[in-house]
Amino acid sequence: MSLPKSKRCNGCKVIKSSSEFYIRKKDNSLYARCKECCQQAAREYRLKYPERVKAAKSKWNASHPEYNREHSHQYYEANKDKRAAYNRANREKINRRERKYRAAHPEKERERKRKYRERHPDKIRARRRRWYKNHREEISAKIKQYFQENPEAREKRKRRCKQWHIENKEQQVQYHQDNHEHRLKQKALYREANREKIREDARKYRAENRDIRRNQKKRRRARKAGATGTHTLEEFQMLCVEYDHTCLACGQSEHLTEDHVIPLVDDGSDDIGNIQPLCHRCNAKKGTKHTDYRTIKL
Repeated sequence: MSLPKSKRCNGCKVIKSSSEFYIRKKDNSLYARCKECCQQAAREYRLKYPERVKAAKSKWNASHPEYNREHSHQYYEANKDKRAAYNRANREKINRRERKYRAAHPEKERERKRKYRERHPDKIRARRRRWYKNHREEISAKIKQYFQENPEAREKRKRRCKQWHIENKEQQVQYHQDNHEHRLKQKALYREANREKIREDARKYRAENRDIRRNQKKRRRARKAGATGTHTLEEFQMLCVEYDHTCLACGQSEHLTEDHVIPLVDDGSDDIGNIQPLCHRCNAKKGTKHTDYRTIKL
């Protein structure tokens, strides 16, 4: 069906070219009104029935998500400069409108953020790193103040971190291997910036954990001697409980130390099976002898 070259508009009653009319897809014919009259009628309808228009638009968007997303993307790409200029000129107005919408639709806002996080994890991670790098001192001060005011939260965080480290040992080992050089540089920078604090913390730790420090020194001595086996401070404490916290040589119950039945210099083991509790005096008196006071005690 061929279209006429011109037609009279039923709205404005003016004879116009066929290019000034919309074409019906159903029968390939011209609309009764021209484009200008159709657009004017559509504007009047939107002003008269805003709720109907809003409902119809929402329904159409819900049934055509892919088309709507692609159309929006094309529009935004084609009008980047125009949108940027508008946003700069109306920043306060846009912020107020967005805050109002988020307050009125909290569930939609949470869902929108969740979907955005799923689609752009790398972008979010990079933005957080940039923000943290630019506000590191401010964040550290706030965290420190919070934990000082909330000691219970601090202890809870310690327990949670400890549990995480226990459950993710392989991940930690892999991270340390992949970032060995970076970690060395960071540690060196921290030591240089906090030398006095590190010394004070070390002195305080040694004063509060004498038994642990003593056990660490003994284990180091055993490693240097090339001894096989090892034991923990808890195992030695259990051994002392087994012998009623008394020296197996003289029977005293003060200042018990770990004595190797077969000395380390004679290729003795550092395993708990080669350990007996003796006081300082009896340990020094025994020296490098192979005296087993456990059998004598029995």
